Amino acid sequence: MKSKNTPQEPSLTRLTLRQIEDKELDRFNEYLRHEHYLKSARCAGDALRYVAEIDGKWMAVLLWGAAALRLKDRDEWIGWDAARRHERLKLVVQNRRFLILAGVDLPNLASKTLSMCTRRLAQDWRERFGYEPLLAESFVDPERFRGTSYKAAGWEPAGYTAGYGRTRVREDFYECHGKPKQLWIKPLHPRARALLSSCERLGYPFEKALKDTSSSHAVVLKVDQMETLWKRFHRLHDPRRSNGTRYRLATVLSMIVLGTLCGKQNLAGIVRLAQSLNQTQLRALRSWKNPRSGRYQAPCYSVFYRLLHRIDDEAFDELITGFIAQQEGSLPRDLAIDGKTLKGTATATRKAAHLVSALDHHSHETLAQTLTEQKTNEITAARELLGKLPYMVDSTITFDAMHAQFQTLQPIVSELQADYIVQIKDNQPSVYTYLRKSFGPTPFFRNR
Repeated sequence: MKSKNTPQEPSLTRLTLRQIEDKELDRFNEYLRHEHYLKSARCAGDALRYVAEIDGKWMAVLLWGAAALRLKDRDEWIGWDAARRHERLKLVVQNRRFLILAGVDLPNLASKTLSMCTRRLAQDWRERFGYEPLLAESFVDPERFRGTSYKAAGWEPAGYTAGYGRTRVREDFYECHGKPKQLWIKPLHPRARALLSSCERLGYPFEKALKDTSSSHAVVLKVDQMETLWKRFHRLHDPRRSNGTRYRLATVLSMIVLGTLCGKQNLAGIVRLAQSLNQTQLRALRSWKNPRSGRYQAPCYSVFYRLLHRIDDEAFDELITGFIAQQEGSLPRDLAIDGKTLKGTATATRKAAHLVSALDHHSHETLAQTLTEQKTNEITAARELLGKLPYMVDSTITFDAMHAQFQTLQPIVSELQADYIVQIKDNQPSVYTYLRKSFGPTPFFRNR
């Protein structure tokens, strides 16, 4: 009989899978750099990282990211032409790394982990990035592995790569290494192939993934404007440790603003724009220069993601709105004060964030904004926002009926020296009644 103090042997019945936490990213990357034969943990664009564990002990790690740009056998399996591939490539995700950790020897662990991951991958991707992938792909080096775990997990072989890899000098250049890898694919949706190859609209939640791919990476700022933007952000305090930091705070924030101005609606789109910048543009933004190649390089996705959780959002907002106003060259003539609830910001413990903004009626630029966690606080937030505005002589500010409050409107005339237009509804019954009596029947009052 075994002693009660003898530790239990690991069992697949206790195997769990979860996404890693931000604080575990360094540990995750270290395993891949030291134990995976490719010795790399880099992944640009949308990416998810998982760990499989038993009783809290890490057994395996998985990294999912963007699909390969071109794969002849995959594209033939789907039925893609070049245009359809360009439009819907984001709906394919790649198992970029899969590592059973050193010292772990448990039969069927690999196939069990893959099965658990592909069952939840589409939903996790949707929760993080707002759309669902339809197909998963992965490569197996036939000189090292046979792909048994993929086959056992329900994947199917779909051919081989052409034997090319990215060069060390330029990531967008390829060279033939003469070692084709076997391609394995796994549909994440029952109609994956039909949806990917169809000429019809896919609908929600798949169509959202196509917004960034439908537009080019057109850069709206000139090089001298990029330098001005960088100098403005250079004033901000960098919350990161200086030791080992390749990319300056001003560089990353400038790229985020540039991506936003170019119409990118999520962080992945901003990263792709940053990585499409040429050497002159990267130099203007003071990006990191690789000492081995002598070329400037854009940051990867994780650099943007981690920094956005640590910056002073109010200071960031003041600098960017000031930059936009500077580019306009003159004070706004007419402003609209309005609030909108930010989609996707609600959690189990916190209500959705509510953003109150001052927008120029003519240029549609945001000149100032403030954040509140509840719509009921919009009135107070609007008053704080008005306090950030300069003198606006002969300008007009518009509001909806919520802001028909004396404490909000009186400073516009006395302090900003501007005019205002505000709706009057039943929330101000005495004023509403007075106006109806004073003006009589007009198109602005509903008959009762």
